[in-house]
Amino acid sequence: MSRRYADQIAVSAKGTADGIYPTEFSWRGERYRVKSVLARWIETSPWWRDSSHQQHSGQQSDEPLIGERLVWRVEAGRSSARRGVYDLCHVSGGQLRKEEPEPDQGQRWFLVRAFD
Repeated sequence: MSRRYADQIAVSAKGTADGIYPTEFSWRGERYRVKSVLARWIETSPWWRDSSHQQHSGQQSDEPLIGERLVWRVEAGRSSARRGVYDLCHVSGGQLRKEEPEPDQGQRWFLVRAFD
């Protein structure tokens, strides 16, 4: 079972030849260390939320469009005895670069799912 969230989080990330990977994140006052990255993928906004489609259909929305977001499914925990699986996402708008400061300040990271 999983629960969906849209909580903005602070993330520390490291750069590798294969891209950027989260190493730690803070959520609800707790610090979680990423033990492993289980998967990563790119999600795009649904086409019906695209601003050009909204203009043609006459629909208007104050909700910001997310464009693309990068998602990492990670195993993380506060201690080695207690781990969970979490989906972390980075909303594009800024660039993910290897030389980003740690923690990843100024970036838009969110915890979007936690698995029981």
